[in-house]
Parts: sequence; structure tokens; C-alpha cells
Amino acid sequence: PFEMKAMERISPLAFQDAGRFDDWTIVVTSLGQDESSQLLFPQSMSVPFEDEEDGYAEKFETFLSRQEKRGPVLIVTEDERDRERIARVLRNLRHTIFFLDGGADAYAEHLMDATATLNRKTKSKSIGVGAKKGCQGCPG
Repeated sequence: PFEMKAMERISPLAFQDAGRFDDWTIVVTSLGQDESSQLLFPQSMSVPFEDEEDGYAEKFETFLSRQEKRGPVLIVTEDERDRERIARVLRNLRHTIFFLDGGADAYAEHLMDATATLNRKTKSKSIGVGAKKGCQGCPG
């Protein structure tokens, strides 16, 4: 297992190993937790980060104090734009906090790439490389 330090990033590939994050609190910080973020992060909660930084640390701390899970916190921004600002605002909290590298956009892209790769592998197996010409389902 790799050692993680608070406020570091977790790659979309590492996050895909969902079992590792079962005891984590996953927080989506985009203003509107839309349908796509609910699909990508069904176990997440929303604590929107607005342009106003004042009071966000207190709001975040209050939110965390009400959670049953006491593991680390994974923050999912939309696309990395607010990551540094959020990290600065939350730096003094007494929680272990990580960020999903690239945010929700990068995770969605990772899943699409992984699905395309899987589809290519499945398709090449179904074509039957080396099969005799003229058999049913074989190309030309």
C-alpha cells in the first residue's frame, strides 16, 4: 500500500478501486450537484464552495461533525479550478483531507477511457484472431 499525506491528490485510477474508500467521506464542492456527479459519486455529499471563502471552513467542519464516517475526506472539485483555494481555506482543519486529481471531469474521462479500452479488448476477443476464413461470425 502507498502512503498518503493529507491534502495530496488521489488519481482517478486509484479512486476507481472503490473498496479502498468505503470508510471515506466524499464531498463534492461544485455549486450544483447535478445528475452526472450523483452518477459518478453516488455516495458523496455536497458542500458547495462559492466564490466567498469566508465561513467555508466552519461550514465544512460542521458538515463533517454530523457524519457517521470518521475516515479521511476526499474532496471532488469540478475541474481543479478551486482546488488550491479550498486547500488554503481548509488547511487548519483537523481532518485528513485529499483531493481527486483533476476533479470530477478527470474521473469521468478516466471512466470513458477505461470503458473504451475494455470494449476494444472484448471486440478483439470476439473477432477470433486466427480463426478460419468463412466461419460464421468471422470477418471476410
